[in-house]
Amino acid sequence: METPLPHHSDWFYADHERTRQQLAAFGAMLRDATASDADRLACFQSLLNELKQHLVCEEQAFFPILGRYRPMILLAVEHEDLMAAGTDVLQALQADSTGQDQILGAMDHFQNRLAAHMDEEESGVMPFAHSAMAPEEHAWVARRVEELREQMRDPAVLERLWQRETPRSQRGSLPAFEAATRPIQYHPLFSSSQAQVQQLSLHSGQALARHWSPQHQWLLLLSGQVVFYHASGEAETLDVGDCMTLEPRYCFSLEATCDATLLLVKAWPTGSA
Repeated sequence: METPLPHHSDWFYADHERTRQQLAAFGAMLRDATASDADRLACFQSLLNELKQHLVCEEQAFFPILGRYRPMILLAVEHEDLMAAGTDVLQALQADSTGQDQILGAMDHFQNRLAAHMDEEESGVMPFAHSAMAPEEHAWVARRVEELREQMRDPAVLERLWQRETPRSQRGSLPAFEAATRPIQYHPLFSSSQAQVQQLSLHSGQALARHWSPQHQWLLLLSGQVVFYHASGEAETLDVGDCMTLEPRYCFSLEATCDATLLLVKAWPTGSA
């Protein structure tokens, strides 16, 4: 009998359930007058570290595979906001002058953001992944997650994998586009565990907003014209033959001024895949 291929959603839903249990346990500890400050701090730090591991697994195992099927308006930007909100709670717990109301307020904000994020993934991203991804791709994601988790036993590796090259302050300045009236056409041309080559077609006025990838990206405009918006908000027009080379984790937007076709190449940084 053949051994069934592992499914990536097994770890995904298990992590979400564990996070919900950790949130409930920490909430109870936070309201328990007999709990020490040290115990509260250690409990929340553990929760935050496990969350960070989960987010790294999503960004470096799940998102690149799902990105083969359509442009990802990635939840990775939300990941940074979640960790920033979690850091606010951590700093409130560490500060001697912080009152209980301030700690509870920071925690409520973090918990609400995290709950909404998980609900969005479970109701939108995961159903799409189930229908779009092949069994072998689910299995690759599951194996990659196990590899990452083994590596992240070393706290230094976890921090390196999480490290952002683009400051958070630059990520909020990208223009907001209206929803496209027609679907963006997205055709995978080549795919392996190391790289993907995709054709991206935009109709006039369509936009790819807040796109992000943990991989190196190279864009080549094959036809038409697009406006490329950098994470800083700076805009430049790309004509046929123009190309852009982007470092991992660089957030950008595209808007087509007329019907346009681009070649998108993604490759993992050396030693990441």
